[in-house]
Amino acid sequence: MKRLATLIALFAAIGATPALAGAAWKVVEGQRGSVKGTWNVVVLGAEIKGAASMFGPTGQPVTYSLAGKMENGAYTVRRLAPSDGVECTYRGAPKADGAIAGMANCGGQTGPWLAKPDRK
Repeated sequence: MKRLATLIALFAAIGATPALAGAAWKVVEGQRGSVKGTWNVVVLGAEIKGAASMFGPTGQPVTYSLAGKMENGAYTVRRLAPSDGVECTYRGAPKADGAIAGMANCGGQTGPWLAKPDRK
């Protein structure tokens, strides 16, 4: 029941329905927030799928697919086929403002990660 309530809160925060949510999330990761960009995601139940358009620490574009799920109140999302060859696993928990915050492990390095619904 808690998981359902969390998902409904997340969907409400991004302005979507629980059956299907398509949204852009602004993403920042790394010790100094050096990797930034957008995840365009679709949430189907507990599953998350999408594509990312990011910029690395030196401004280089980085693209990848992503897939993950919510389980036991936490998200786990993985980079798939990253253009820079760096694989990452993101783990985080939903926050009251609709954001997801946690840690990213990328190429053996760990740092903070934050994804917020883009409310343009």
